[in-house]
Amino acid sequence: MKSLAIALFVGFVLSCSESGGNATEPQPTYTVTVSATEGGTVSADKTACPAGEEVSVAATADEGYRFAGWYENETAVATEAVYSFVMPARNVVLQARFEHEAEAVDLRLSVKWASWNVGASAPEEFGGRYGWADPTGEKQTTELDDYPSATPPDDICGTEYDIARAQWGDGWRLPSQTECQELADNCTWEWTEVNGVAGCRATAANGNAIFFPAAASRDGATVSNQVGQRGCYWSGTLYGGNDRYAYYFYFYDSNQQPARNNRRYMGYSVRPVKE
Repeated sequence: MKSLAIALFVGFVLSCSESGGNATEPQPTYTVTVSATEGGTVSADKTACPAGEEVSVAATADEGYRFAGWYENETAVATEAVYSFVMPARNVVLQARFEHEAEAVDLRLSVKWASWNVGASAPEEFGGRYGWADPTGEKQTTELDDYPSATPPDDICGTEYDIARAQWGDGWRLPSQTECQELADNCTWEWTEVNGVAGCRATAANGNAIFFPAAASRDGATVSNQVGQRGCYWSGTLYGGNDRYAYYFYFYDSNQQPARNNRRYMGYSVRPVKE
C-alpha cells in the first residue's frame, strides 16, 4: 500500500508538471497611435494588440481639404484613407496628413484647370517633380522601363498611371497635349511673381486666372539650376515620333511651348485638370 501511494503521488506530480509546461505564455502587446494634421480626423480599430494581428486605421478629410497620405517617421506608408496592416513587433505611430483642396478654375476651355500643382497646397508652391507615368511620385531612376515600361500607352490621362488621378482622385487627371495647346492658345500669359515665387499667370477671356510656378525640372535626383526661370509641366500624351518621349508644356519669361517632348523619366511638375 505504501508503494502504491508513492507511485500515485509521483504520477500526480508529473501530471501537474507536464500540464504546467504546456501553458501558453501571454504575448506582448504593442500600441497603435494615430494623429492628424489640420484638415481632418482619424480613428483606429485597435489601440494595442500583439504582433501579427490586423489593424485598420481610417482618415476623414474636412470640407475644403483632401487626404494626402499616412506617414510613419516622415515616410509615406499608404495613400488610401482606410489603411490596414499587420501589426509588427513594435509600437506604431501613424500620422494622417491633409492638404487644402485645389479649386477647379473655369477658364472657358474644354476642361477646368486646378489652382495649384500636385504636391502643393497653394498656387505659388512648386509641389513635386514627377516622372511620366509614375503614380507613386517617388521614382527617381533614369530607367525608361520604370515609366511605366519599355512599351508605354499612348495616353495615360485618367488611367492607373496618372499621378493626378492617383494622388487627388475625384475626377482629376493629367491634361492631354491638346488641352495644353488649348490653354496656351486661349489665355493671356504674363511673367510675374506670387509671394516671391516667379512663374507665369494665364488669364482667360472671362477674367479667371491660374498661376504656374517655374519649378524647372529634375533629372534623376538632380534638380535643374533653372528654378525660377523655367516651367515644365507633363501632359498625359506620349510623343508620337518616339515612345521614349512624352509631351510636356514648357514656358519661360516670354514664351510658351505646349508641344515640347522629353524623356519620360524626367521629373516635371503636374497641373491637373477635370471635366
